[in-house]
Amino acid sequence: MLNFPVVLGSLMGETISAKVNDSYSYFIFWIENVFFFTGFFVFELLLMIPVYFKNLYVMMAYSPGIFTAMFNAVKWAILGPFYELMLIMLDI
Repeated sequence: MLNFPVVLGSLMGETISAKVNDSYSYFIFWIENVFFFTGFFVFELLLMIPVYFKNLYVMMAYSPGIFTAMFNAVKWAILGPFYELMLIMLDI
């Protein structure tokens, strides 16, 4: 169904056929990329929650001293979601 314009373009002549083929190639390229980018964005959003809690655990477990651990954990609990969203936006 999607290749119907290519078949019609090939019946019109060489220059029109080349233009139709190029346009069809760009169209398929961008359709595939839109689906890929959307899927990748959703995948990273789904990973945000486990990464948030894992980093919260890491802040508590590996910070030296109880005050530093609590300070880092509170700082991550407040700023972590914004930081993760920023990283996801930069990744895409």
